Amino acid sequence: MSNALPASQAEYDRRMRELEDEGEIARKTYIEAKKRYDRICDEMRNLRISWRKQQTAVPAVQGPKPAGLVLKSRAYPDRIKPHRGRHTHAATYASGLLMRTACSKTFEEENVDHLYETDPVTCPGCQGTIQSNY
Repeated sequence: MSNALPASQAEYDRRMRELEDEGEIARKTYIEAKKRYDRICDEMRNLRISWRKQQTAVPAVQGPKPAGLVLKSRAYPDRIKPHRGRHTHAATYASGLLMRTACSKTFEEENVDHLYETDPVTCPGCQGTIQSNY
């Protein structure tokens, strides 16, 4: 399509109809892509949950755990440790693949290590939030 202004009302109407048609096609494509993305995110979450349940059924031999808070929190059921991070955070899924910690930090799921729910929380901010909600 050219950027030249239409010379007549008929040309204007024709170009407007073309743009409206293209816009409708783009909107439908976007909606389908969003549905597919949401479905894939749901499948990934379900796979992760199933894997975690399977792994907790077989207790792993672990060394001594670091000192930290070993409370379970319904609001922050997951335990994560950011790559190259030193603290274990209590977290929950915010939206899609984003994880929000009790200390208000946000991480993408691929940038953290997922730990067992029973692992102690060593982040002071997360500990304070969890303890204040009890």
